[in-house]
Amino acid sequence: MLHNDKSLDAMLSFLDWVAQKGKMKPATASALKAASNKVLASAQGSEKRDLSKLNFEQAFAEFERAEGKNLNADSRKTYRNRTRKAVDEFLAWRSDPENYAPSFPQRARHTKGMNGNTGTHKTGQARLALTFPEDVALSHQFPLRREVLIKILGLPRDLKMSEAKRLGAFLMTLCEDYEPEA
Repeated sequence: MLHNDKSLDAMLSFLDWVAQKGKMKPATASALKAASNKVLASAQGSEKRDLSKLNFEQAFAEFERAEGKNLNADSRKTYRNRTRKAVDEFLAWRSDPENYAPSFPQRARHTKGMNGNTGTHKTGQARLALTFPEDVALSHQFPLRREVLIKILGLPRDLKMSEAKRLGAFLMTLCEDYEPEA
């Protein structure tokens, strides 16, 4: 892959690379790749050569015209989301390859040890970076410790106390020293 190559072929190679390096589960990379191949098949040649210039909505509309009658609404949504995610991940990597990490978390895998205890471990390094319209969601920063600033994105403007309690309870389960109540 050329260093500044932003083509569809380069994106497909990138998806192979992130799977090989363990930055993304192989099944996820494969799903993103398959969806992208189908959706972007009808994109303009110049857009296939430089995905940063891709008119995604137009390309997806072409895909829907060609394939939409064969797919239900949920399948079309899945194709849209996977292709958008593949393009966004690829362009994020292209803009800063040294610091690239997938923008969606890998799920923790539950394991059972020899003593019967269960635990979780991360299956990949990840960060969550989503954007939300300002009129729908709030973003906050919270200084947890001297060197740790937590960024909270996507809280609904109409957050309810019951939701905040659920979020707090969830955060407690992430603690290193968490012990469930009996």
